[in-house]
Formats: sequence, C-alpha cells, structure tokens
Amino acid sequence: VISAKEIWRFPYTIMGHDSGIFVLLYLIFTLSVGIPLVYLELIIGVRFRVGAIKCFNAMEERATGIGVSQLLLSFFILVYQPLIMAWALYFIFVSFGTILPWATCPVINGTMSTCCIQDSSTYYWFE
Repeated sequence: VISAKEIWRFPYTIMGHDSGIFVLLYLIFTLSVGIPLVYLELIIGVRFRVGAIKCFNAMEERATGIGVSQLLLSFFILVYQPLIMAWALYFIFVSFGTILPWATCPVINGTMSTCCIQDSSTYYWFE
C-alpha cells in the first residue's frame, strides 16, 4: 500500500540529500525484492486457495504467525489509510481558498506563538 506519507516523503528524501542515487537504489530493491515477494504471495494464495492464516498454516504450522501478521497489518492499514486520505482531501479543498490557513500566523491573546517566529507554516504543521 502506498500512502500519502510515502508519496510526500519520496521526493523530499531525494531533494533533502541532493542525491539521485536514492532513486536508483529504490528501483533496484523494488525490482529485485518487492515485485518477487508480491508474485510469491500471489502464487501461494492461488495454490492453496484459502486465506493468509490457513495458507501459511498448511505450508508450515510454525509459519501461522506470518499469516496473522498479514491480517493485522491489513487491519491497521484499513484503520489509518482513510484518515490520511481525508487529510489530503481536506488540504486540497482548503488550498483553493483565497486565504490559506498556513499563510499567516494566528495571534492568540495578542501574541504570536513561538513557532511563528520562524515562519507561518511551522506553526500550522507543528502546533
């Protein structure tokens, strides 16, 4: 699952380290590790024709934990992924407004926050 966090972090990581080698390593590991593991999981599922827990239990009883961890991982992704997508949709719609919430620092009780001393977006993201 590719979430909004990874989509945002990928170019930030590349630009932050001033290195295009990260892209090369990312592609190499995706092609050599990621895609074969996806196909392996697909083949195992087609072969046994059962869910993840029973599938790994049929292969080796001690490997049942792998199926349980896949189930739990899917559950946790199902819980937090809609929240991240809702944030993304909120920020998309808010960005069409004339005044952006992160463009200026809010004044609270006549003073600005300590984060606002650096810049206004720092307050928005960290307060």
